[in-house]
Amino acid sequence: MFLGPPAEPLRRVEPIYADGLIDAYKSKIADESRLFMDEFQSIPRIFSNYTIKEAKKPENQSKNRYVDILP
Repeated sequence: MFLGPPAEPLRRVEPIYADGLIDAYKSKIADESRLFMDEFQSIPRIFSNYTIKEAKKPENQSKNRYVDILP
């Protein structure tokens, strides 16, 4: 299923190489993990466009692995 282009352009996130992982982690947890939160908030929420109608049907209840997380 093609969802079409994202509503807003995706934010470019630079790769973190193994030799810089600890420094990148320390940088991202500084200031109450603000950089981690900014990066997380930039992830598009494409699944909020879908309903959970099928997951709530009685015949599908047993297929839901967790009761509080519905597809």
